[in-house]
Amino acid sequence: MSVVMLTLRFSSLSLIGVLAAAVVRKEPFPVEVLAGVTAASVTDRSCFTYLRVRRTV
Repeated sequence: MSVVMLTLRFSSLSLIGVLAAAVVRKEPFPVEVLAGVTAASVTDRSCFTYLRVRRTV
């Protein structure tokens, strides 16, 4: 028997996107944007969960 579970939080995706954009951009992000995304990532609990249970005989 094997079990695979993957949980992906939507706030983590948005935080990774903003951080990647901050690295690529030449001018820095405003502090308000970074503070807003950080606050949203802390308070947001929505996620996508994938569960796969495989049983072999």
